[in-house]
Order: sequence, then C-alpha cells, then structure tokens
Amino acid sequence: MGCCKPLIQFFSDVATSTVAYPATLKAALGSSPRVDVWYFDTVLNEFYTDNGTPGSGTQVKFDGSNINIDHGGLASGYIKVS
Repeated sequence: MGCCKPLIQFFSDVATSTVAYPATLKAALGSSPRVDVWYFDTVLNEFYTDNGTPGSGTQVKFDGSNINIDHGGLASGYIKVS
C-alpha cells in the first residue's frame, strides 16, 4: 500500500493507547497496518523506538478496528500507523 501519508497520534503520560482504525484508514493503509511506537526520553530529550522487541514492555494488538497499545507503564510519545 505505502501510497498514503501515515497516521500520527501523540500520547502523554498514559499506560495504554487506542487508535481507531476505520474503513477509511483500511482503504488507505491496508488491512494489516505497520505500527511503530516512539517514546520520548526526557533525560536525552529525544525520541526512541523499541518496535515491540521482546522484553521492551510495549505490546501492540490489532483487532481489525482498533489498535491497542500497552506501553508497559506511563509513557509519552507518538504512534505512527502506516
């Protein structure tokens, strides 16, 4: 698919996030979206991603209409869906 601009959703000081994935996004981005979660490191003053690597604490689940993310504790950053 890769033809369209990604969806970016910011979050601040939350343990979980939900991104709605309606038919319009499915048509634009496909039925199996790529989800990247970027966190803000307040010490280094920069964003980083672990892309849900084992042991990272980040869990991404897609049920077909919502993308549910467990950040493994309070976190701030953004979610990129492409």
